[in-house]
Amino acid sequence: TIGVGGSFTIQATNDQGFNISSSSSLFLDTGGSANGTVNITAPPDTPSGTSVTLTIEATAPAGADTNYAVLRFIFLQPVTDFTQPSCQLLSLQANCSDNCRLSVWELSVQVSDGVNGTGVASVNIRQGNGTFNSSSVIGSEDTTVVSYVASCCSPEVQLVAVDQVGNVEVCSYSVRNTITPTATHAVTEASSTVTATTSSSSSSIVQAVLFWFDFSFLGVYYSVWGFRVEITYYLWDNKSVNHYNNRYLGKIEW
Repeated sequence: TIGVGGSFTIQATNDQGFNISSSSSLFLDTGGSANGTVNITAPPDTPSGTSVTLTIEATAPAGADTNYAVLRFIFLQPVTDFTQPSCQLLSLQANCSDNCRLSVWELSVQVSDGVNGTGVASVNIRQGNGTFNSSSVIGSEDTTVVSYVASCCSPEVQLVAVDQVGNVEVCSYSVRNTITPTATHAVTEASSTVTATTSSSSSSIVQAVLFWFDFSFLGVYYSVWGFRVEITYYLWDNKSVNHYNNRYLGKIEW
């Protein structure tokens, strides 16, 4: 102090109503200084990240003068959960045809934070144009079930799962077509396979197979997810001198 010494009254308060213990007074010599301690205790169920403002007020002897200090603290719970949530594929149904606008695929995923986890805080969709829904499992705060339905024209989805302490897991699922051509005689056949691929911290693959064929006398045509592959064959008339005069000889069926 730069004034007259004596017994100074100390009062500490906070905006959260937490328990406080501190010295109620400090004695200072004229021109001297003194140290005091204020202890503030948060309840055990205080959410991690809670902010509290502490005000310490000092009043000079006989109320001649008053001064104060304002401090802000953030309470953090000790972190013991360092593992990201996990995604478990419950079901996946794909009925994707060559015309993606006429068919849909859907999946169901269970997201959990493990036995010693802090619990799933949120699950959101980061990529995908389908319908997304999530709900907590009754009796289990650590588990969330997600359902997703989308057009086959939107074959991919990414889910972002976050637990209570900020650990993040990204779970990716897709339904894609793969082409496996097989040549037989003069006709080339093509099959379209719908494959669902799951990728997260550990990947799993689920397959649903759909075969279709489109034959015509001019060739075999098929479309896969927005691009077109065309395989054409011609039946030649060996009697023609000029191939430009070749004509259709018939339709092959088997």
